[in-house]
Amino acid sequence: MENIEELNASKLGTLEYWDTLYQKEVENFNDFGDEGEIWFGQDSAERMCEWVQDNLPSSTSILDLGTGNGHLLFELHSMGFTNLLGVDYAPNSIELCKTIANDKEMEIEFKVMDILQPVGLQFDLVMDKGTFDAISLSEIKEKKPTEQYVESVGRLVKQGGLFMITSCNWTTEELLIRFGREFEKYDLIKYPTFTFGGQQGQTITSVIFKKK
Repeated sequence: MENIEELNASKLGTLEYWDTLYQKEVENFNDFGDEGEIWFGQDSAERMCEWVQDNLPSSTSILDLGTGNGHLLFELHSMGFTNLLGVDYAPNSIELCKTIANDKEMEIEFKVMDILQPVGLQFDLVMDKGTFDAISLSEIKEKKPTEQYVESVGRLVKQGGLFMITSCNWTTEELLIRFGREFEKYDLIKYPTFTFGGQQGQTITSVIFKKK
């Protein structure tokens, strides 16, 4: 695999940062009914969910990695998908999701889980919006967290299943290199582009991979 330079470690790669953030989100929801921020904006979430709706049956088993406030799964549930699981390593994230699900009267399963550890589950579709970005900012110890993540996703996706990832830190080409051992490119989600210095680009990237 071609070498890709790792990102510098940041507080955004720590459990403490995210659990504290979601503790505040829980308080805000309880006090004001505010469901919290949609990472990368509503547009990217809608495009991801619309792709799923257009390409997969409602019986598809779906795992949302680093579910945050559960927004992706609430959107998918409203589209008729019911075989949904959201996981996050921050307990307050899962508390927030369960509280919102109860308020919306939606039956969606949410669990506290460290997805870098083997869990023995497999899904038709695994989704990631920003989680790999956060893991990329984790401190490197015995093994690079990014490599652990790639291995974990490879275990979680069924043979022939799909992995959808949205990132603002990595380009399409870098993601293809990162996940190319286990997956092949299946599709891309298009976003508005910009031109700077004669080069065309976009602020976020969404790639759909198929497990080899």
